[in-house]
Amino acid sequence: NKAIINNSKDGFAHYRKGIALYNMKDYINAKKSFLQAEKLNYIHSGNMFEKLSFIFTIENNYKQAINYANKAIILNSQNAYAYYQKGYALFYSQKFLKSKESLIKADKLGYLNYNLFSMLSYIFYIENNFKKAHSYINKALLLCKDDSTIYYLKAGILASIGKEKEAVNYYQKALTLEEN
Repeated sequence: NKAIINNSKDGFAHYRKGIALYNMKDYINAKKSFLQAEKLNYIHSGNMFEKLSFIFTIENNYKQAINYANKAIILNSQNAYAYYQKGYALFYSQKFLKSKESLIKADKLGYLNYNLFSMLSYIFYIENNFKKAHSYINKALLLCKDDSTIYYLKAGILASIGKEKEAVNYYQKALTLEEN
């Protein structure tokens, strides 16, 4: 704050304030600081844009989330997290084909996240590509054992490929998780 008081046109100071606020989970004020830093033409290796993409995602402003993920990708085409953020926002915008492209890119770049794998599994599931859907849901289960939606999706995939008995087990696991 002192740096901003001394020089309100210091984009780096606004960026650093944004980082501090972001780390305190004060996303509303972090967004304001990051946007001010951007307005002052401070651009930091994509990190600020990644964080803005995340903030806009939790605000359900997927258009802006995609916009800022794209800005991060422009600065670093190997930014796996930015591809994940873009894929996540596209997924919840129900633009599944575009989402799949970004999520696969994030996966290829080594981003490990159970949401990434469960979203890819769901996309392949609705495309009736049960083999890939099954592969991705298994990856999600390796990373997360306490999310009932993963078990529901696994059950749906198993039922779709004729493994009803296994599917029932996964439905039961999902219900058990929801009860706890």
